[in-house]
Amino acid sequence: MRKLLKWELKNTLLSTRVFVISLVSLAMFALVVGVGIYQHGGSYELFVNGLYGSTDTMMLIGAIFAGMSISGAYADRYAQAAVLAGSGRSKFVTSKCLSYVVAMAIFFFIPLVLTSVAGLIIQGPQALPVGIMHDIIVPTIMVYIVILGMNSIFIASSFLVKSLGAAIGINVALYMATSVGTNIIAIVKPSTTAWMPWTQDAMIQAEQTMDIYLKAIAIIAVTIVVFVSIAFAKFSKTELK
Repeated sequence: MRKLLKWELKNTLLSTRVFVISLVSLAMFALVVGVGIYQHGGSYELFVNGLYGSTDTMMLIGAIFAGMSISGAYADRYAQAAVLAGSGRSKFVTSKCLSYVVAMAIFFFIPLVLTSVAGLIIQGPQALPVGIMHDIIVPTIMVYIVILGMNSIFIASSFLVKSLGAAIGINVALYMATSVGTNIIAIVKPSTTAWMPWTQDAMIQAEQTMDIYLKAIAIIAVTIVVFVSIAFAKFSKTELK
């Protein structure tokens, strides 16, 4: 498992696709922060805009990357080779999930930090409402956890499809469906949205309290377990040729 995970992480960190997607993510963050600067927002407002304004972008990026990383492993026969080499199917799924977590951290934290620092340099320091732990560190970690939960559906769907192009297409369709579906549910039955994984970022933005954090963690934990279990179940029965 250690050897497989080490190889997977190395392949993830040094891959061209991760570099390119990181640049795209940075450009998206820069656009959000740039709009804030144009509107004369303070450096803390720029951070908030980047943090909570990034979740949709992170979902779309996560949808595309999941298809490239997971379904792409079928296309280049890496999945077949790893299993035949004795790594085991469960270890392969675990290594893919962990490398996905690392990749999403790269796509999220690096652009967020860079654009926030740029906003601080351009707009100057701004007093925080409470303090750095309450206003910056904890919300950032929580939003990242929420992003992983929202994107776990793409991990499951990517293991269901062997075709790289089809997986990316299906994942993008799922991204759009969850967005539209959430908006429809918000209109038809607003109270339900508070318990959906795709709205927890908005819940956190509205109120940074321990109760909200614990509720979000519980919802995200259940979501991840469900979709990752689907991935394990599917791959355990997938015929590898």
